[in-house]
Amino acid sequence: MERDKLVGAGLLIAAVVIAIVYTWAMFFAGPIIQKWALIIPVYVAMLVILGIAGYIGYTMVTTPSPEELVKELEAEEGEEAEKGEAKERKEKSTEKTEEPA
Repeated sequence: MERDKLVGAGLLIAAVVIAIVYTWAMFFAGPIIQKWALIIPVYVAMLVILGIAGYIGYTMVTTPSPEELVKELEAEEGEEAEKGEAKERKEKSTEKTEEPA
């Protein structure tokens, strides 16, 4: 069996087992277990949502604005143009020195 199919089978079995245990905890266990069966998933869901919101905020803070990106690209293009001109001058000066007299 391929590794992906084994991982998929493991996830399926884990999901079924957790669903059975959770159903038992919600309906057939004592009141303390029922309380924690509600508290834990709600708490985990809240952490996931806040984590996603925090990641989005971090990305927005660390991503440069479009104006900054344009300036950076223009500066890079200017540097490349200067390098290209310097290379052309060097090639022309090399061609002149290599010409037979």
